[in-house]
Amino acid sequence: MSNKHNKKADTGSPVNVSEESVDIELQQFLIPISIIISGVLIAASVFFSVRGLTGGVVTNTNTNPSPTAAVLGEPDENGFTPAVVNIADAPLLGNRDSAKVAIVEFSDFECPFCQRFHNETFDQIIQEYVDTGKAIFVYRDFPLSFHNPEATNASLAARCVFEQAGNNGFFKFTSEYYARTLSNKAGLPEGTTLASLAGSIEGVNVDSFNSCYSEKRYEGKIATDIADGSAAGITGTPGFIIGVLDSNGNVEGLNVPGAQPFDVFKQVIDEQLAR
Repeated sequence: MSNKHNKKADTGSPVNVSEESVDIELQQFLIPISIIISGVLIAASVFFSVRGLTGGVVTNTNTNPSPTAAVLGEPDENGFTPAVVNIADAPLLGNRDSAKVAIVEFSDFECPFCQRFHNETFDQIIQEYVDTGKAIFVYRDFPLSFHNPEATNASLAARCVFEQAGNNGFFKFTSEYYARTLSNKAGLPEGTTLASLAGSIEGVNVDSFNSCYSEKRYEGKIATDIADGSAAGITGTPGFIIGVLDSNGNVEGLNVPGAQPFDVFKQVIDEQLAR
């Protein structure tokens, strides 16, 4: 007869023996149960971390979320939240007086996902929606701190090109930069400088460019872009506000994060055109 049964027979206290038996049996499973719970928590953490990378977006963890979605309504079926932003006096392609929709990009010249968007998707959007007069494309700066100083320096250079060569010169510089940058704070390859790249754009005087760039003439404009983007709910790059454009330059639509496939942009743009 086991010790448990002997104790029960000797003391006449089956309740105490039963409690002791249960305690001993549970102790056998405490370690396995702890391991299982820890595994579940770790898996959940990894899952949600990976979800945060969907669409290809470099996130600025120092940017506070905007209350925009709470004010305007719930996310759509794709999870894109409502947002409003103004195009201000930012560089743009298309006719803002006749286009119904605006595609406002907040971008970082050293962001690899921004580079992918501009190298793979940008031209198709321009051809289908901007060249046909349906939309305008607006570029606003959102350099992330961990890509500086290269990201902000490129933004300053692009703004100086914009000053001399206008919208077409700005977007030519932008395309050339994204085609060449090594990205992720690596900047332009050896042998290529911001000044030489700017000088290759028609209408740019290099001496005037150097003066503009060295005095950081458009530092305030870049800071305004970052503030406006953050207020609209932009938390990483590339980030897009796509919506209906009014006569005051306000864009009311959806916040679309990341270097999405063209089909995703097409769906959102078409929905905004149909409003």
